[in-house]
Amino acid sequence: VFIARLWRVPAHRIAGILSPWPLFGLICARIGNFWNSEMTGTPSSFPFAIGFYFSGDHGAVPRHPVQLYEAVLTLLLLCIMLVVFLKKRATHRPYLLPALAVTGYSAIRFLSDFVKDDPGHLFGPWLSTGQWLSLIFGIGGILLLKAGGTPRD
Repeated sequence: VFIARLWRVPAHRIAGILSPWPLFGLICARIGNFWNSEMTGTPSSFPFAIGFYFSGDHGAVPRHPVQLYEAVLTLLLLCIMLVVFLKKRATHRPYLLPALAVTGYSAIRFLSDFVKDDPGHLFGPWLSTGQWLSLIFGIGGILLLKAGGTPRD
């Protein structure tokens, strides 16, 4: 908001310009998690399952590469945001790109926690802590989309 006032630009334009960049950082972080064998998945018999040497079993059990799932899905989310931006829908609907980024990444994190090895259950056995937080941010993204107003001509 401070930058928008300083530059005399609407805040939704600044938010739209900045919204894809954290997703690039998240993709790089997930690739780093893959290289460091962090956030490994549950044991799997799929052909693309990977034995992570730095995990507790030193690669003896093939596991889901959850980090790569998140990186690829986040890249797909970026592509969707690019298509929306290029079709000029983002200029007619304020906060569309930030809402897509928040809601989309929340959905990716929510789904990926189902195949993570010991995601941590702080609030009960049904959903992991990450899934509860993803729900909260996903609802926030939907509210951001609703707060953006009606399409402009």
